[in-house]
Amino acid sequence: MNKDDEFDLEIIWKNSAQKYRLKKRDYMLWCQSNNLIFSIFSHLTKKDNEYYLNIVCKFKPMWSDEIFWEIVDPKSKFNFSKEPLSFRVIGANVSPMKEIYTNQIKLTNLNLEETQMIFDNEIEKILKIIKLVNEKDYNTGDELSIINILNAIKDKDYKNARKILKKISSPYKLITGELKPGANVNLWVFKGQTKKYLRFKTINK
Repeated sequence: MNKDDEFDLEIIWKNSAQKYRLKKRDYMLWCQSNNLIFSIFSHLTKKDNEYYLNIVCKFKPMWSDEIFWEIVDPKSKFNFSKEPLSFRVIGANVSPMKEIYTNQIKLTNLNLEETQMIFDNEIEKILKIIKLVNEKDYNTGDELSIINILNAIKDKDYKNARKILKKISSPYKLITGELKPGANVNLWVFKGQTKKYLRFKTINK
């Protein structure tokens, strides 16, 4: 892609949002379907003088935010119903979303019009996937995840939630206190918050 061909993705986002009746907030597009909320993030990257369009779609059920907030800040009187829906996607202290689609497309020598067409094709793929997604898809293959803990609590399976928490080890090295390679500090912090939350739940469930 030549320097003269460079463009602002903002133009493409606005065009696609209008064409496909999506919502736009800052650097992402989003939509709601029943009790699920979806986000579409995209950005340009450059490598070896060539440009790539990166696009990712994620989702989560609406209930995940309510449970997440009860855990991380139980004394807060925060009310999600008073916030714009987009807050659930870009706000602080919200539940994690699960990735359902990702792609990277080489844009060498493409102009704005052609890139718009490629982006729209990606949006159409994503919209088809969204129609097939349901609440049961909100899970991960990794047992030790915030998403799976939230699912257990939502199902009132507190025994399983506690089981998952016990398997989460400290992200810090015992002697030096240094962070272990690939450690998930957020999961560790969430473990402590969830343990306090579960103290008030029936022990035999």
